[in-house]
Amino acid sequence: MPCTIITDFGSLNHFEGSDDSSFIKNIMQESSWAITFDTSKKIPNVVNPNGILTKLFNNIIVHEKNESTPNVRNYYDTPYANYKAQFNNLNKHEVFELSPYDQTILFDVDFLVNNAILNLAFDVNSPIQLYRNAQTLKNIEPDHNLDKRLNDVGIPLHWSTIIYFDKSPMSKMFFDMWAHVKENYDYYQSLYKFPEGLYRTDFAVSISMHLLKNFVEYTDDLFAELPGSPMKYMAYKDDIASVDKNGIVFFANNYKEEWNNILTYSEGENLHMMNKRAVDRHYDKLMELYV
Repeated sequence: MPCTIITDFGSLNHFEGSDDSSFIKNIMQESSWAITFDTSKKIPNVVNPNGILTKLFNNIIVHEKNESTPNVRNYYDTPYANYKAQFNNLNKHEVFELSPYDQTILFDVDFLVNNAILNLAFDVNSPIQLYRNAQTLKNIEPDHNLDKRLNDVGIPLHWSTIIYFDKSPMSKMFFDMWAHVKENYDYYQSLYKFPEGLYRTDFAVSISMHLLKNFVEYTDDLFAELPGSPMKYMAYKDDIASVDKNGIVFFANNYKEEWNNILTYSEGENLHMMNKRAVDRHYDKLMELYV
């Protein structure tokens, strides 16, 4: 069952940190997934250090990012540090055309795959699958309303972190609608009353689904919840306390009392890791989870 991840050169730094590429090896061994970067150009050495990727994957296509529009996001690294960086997500909807497969799972690069439950998506009779429900490290619903709805009384948020799709006409219609929403983002911001500025693909897919459902929220077989719901995530103000060979101990932050953290433990769970710098600090230990 092949799965496709589409990225740009900048994001490929995630694959250059270790000569043995343990994390990527684990994905291949556990799930027999392939990774694809699009356009058939020669693979540059910076992308493929020591030929590692060509040893691990039988289908590698490199895609140059063609979107230069500023999309700067304010990130947190615990409550005590923040920084700004370009959020490279503007062409994410192009994955439908870029994927060479009949069935694809799109992963964001900050998602840790720690079990095989997403394999079940390939057997679900729905052309589009993604997460609507999410929970924090404290096993409760998201702290912030914008991680649940587009505004206080708005439509439900659907996460674009992981998306299963096939090559059916319905899937194409969904991605075409996503492209339309992206191109007219300011208009839809005014209509749906979500915060201005940052282009957020979670908002774009949520609006696309709402439009395709004729502005009515209901359950059907076209858009299904991915297996393993709710999606568990590490928020930007959470931190990693320690990592051992079995799992991760986190500091889960209380956003109402930012000095207050509780220890939580995760083992064998798929995780959306929003605090990227925490991941960088514990990179070597995290790799030990996959060897």
